[in-house]
Amino acid sequence: MRITIEGAPALECVESDYEDSDKTSFLYHVSRHFGTVQVHGAAQLLAVKYLQQRQDELGIKSVVEFFGGVGIGTAIIQKVLQPESHTVYEIDDVCINHLKNQAFADRITVEMRDAKEAMLDSTADLMYLDFFSFSAYRLKDWRRQLDAVFFSEPTAVEITDTSIARLPLQKERYAKALGRNFDGREDYAMAFSDKITREYGYKLAYYAYRENACMVFLPKDKVVAPTEFRRLNQTDGDMSVQRW
Repeated sequence: MRITIEGAPALECVESDYEDSDKTSFLYHVSRHFGTVQVHGAAQLLAVKYLQQRQDELGIKSVVEFFGGVGIGTAIIQKVLQPESHTVYEIDDVCINHLKNQAFADRITVEMRDAKEAMLDSTADLMYLDFFSFSAYRLKDWRRQLDAVFFSEPTAVEITDTSIARLPLQKERYAKALGRNFDGREDYAMAFSDKITREYGYKLAYYAYRENACMVFLPKDKVVAPTEFRRLNQTDGDMSVQRW
């Protein structure tokens, strides 16, 4: 399987990896849910392009990426930002071997390490938290890690929220976690932003979403314009990430 980003070669996946017989590797999950992966990849692409558009101001030179997975986010960061240093943490050994065998492997450092540990002592201009499962309700579960990430004063933080599709069912639960009610997906995003601003002094600058969301947080003094929202559809995914 070959994955391209906007038509350009990005990742080569060995068939024995994504057809993993015990079905535990994240690569197997990607191969079976590629439509969702495409749209999330499109959201990641837009979020990283937003940072690139502000690169003269932000000056992002180093990236630490948690949950490297199949490497779509890794490839996007390399393609768009081209950082001087880029460390990727992952615990799936199949994904680690996969990442180490990509064309960009000599430009990244891949380490097997649990994100819950790595977040506690990592620093970079861009902290890239591409959670497999995350929501407002889970902020409490990751409190120590988020404290460490934001108090390290990075230039930018990207957080993946996987709860958007469940908002109608979990609205009261998420409102309690965020400390206020909200109406709809974009107001939920702003409630999320309000909490991050209260606790860490960072504000939501960019939000690309469908079932999942990619959120870009910057120090609040860097967010003078209203938060930029982009709602995606499957066509956006098809145009951004392709499988051959």
